[in-house]
Amino acid sequence: MSTVTEIQSLIHDLIDTSSSDFPVARMVRGMNKAQDKIVNIILQKESLGQYDDTNYTDLAEGYLNIVSGQEDYSLKEDENFADLLTVHKVYVLGSATATEYVEIEKKGKFKTAGTGIPTAFRLNGKTLIFDIEPNYSSTNGIYVQFSRIPKPILTSDTTRELGMPVTYHHLVALYTAYDFARAKRMDNANDILAEILREEVSLGLHIGKQDFNANLVISPETVDSI
Repeated sequence: MSTVTEIQSLIHDLIDTSSSDFPVARMVRGMNKAQDKIVNIILQKESLGQYDDTNYTDLAEGYLNIVSGQEDYSLKEDENFADLLTVHKVYVLGSATATEYVEIEKKGKFKTAGTGIPTAFRLNGKTLIFDIEPNYSSTNGIYVQFSRIPKPILTSDTTRELGMPVTYHHLVALYTAYDFARAKRMDNANDILAEILREEVSLGLHIGKQDFNANLVISPETVDSI
């Protein structure tokens, strides 16, 4: 695995700089921009909802209480949703005494009608809305699986490893080096860009192969950003 310090050294190597002409604070800003861009690419390509930054100590999932007579639920209520980017799946308990979660369908637009057990949901910003208003209350009755932002890189980070697959750490270095080379009008900016394009193709192919039971040429499902 590549540590933050090792990636920073690679960036200096790519554009022949040092901390005096490419300060750590500026480099870290560029690395965070690069990390965000790569995660966006992963989420666009990865249709299974499996990716998560390995630096998180908890799982990319959370719970909300079902409240009788309430059709909409803020995803800000649970601290685990603080860094949420996309919602992949939602499950509900079908009654106050149920113990088995049932997945409900994601839909684009509908108007909540009737009362009973929700069968579908939609998103409006960071609000989850059911198609049917629950007529029962249930503690932790809503179970949500999601993707979240990558853990930000800090100027104080040295031995920490990035939470994405190690094969893409090189791409973080390339993006960061390219932004600096372009800003400084360096002669090798186009060479770095050419390597970036090759790495992006490799990234897409790798994500497509995560589902070993699927055809390698897949059409990813639409991901609703919130």
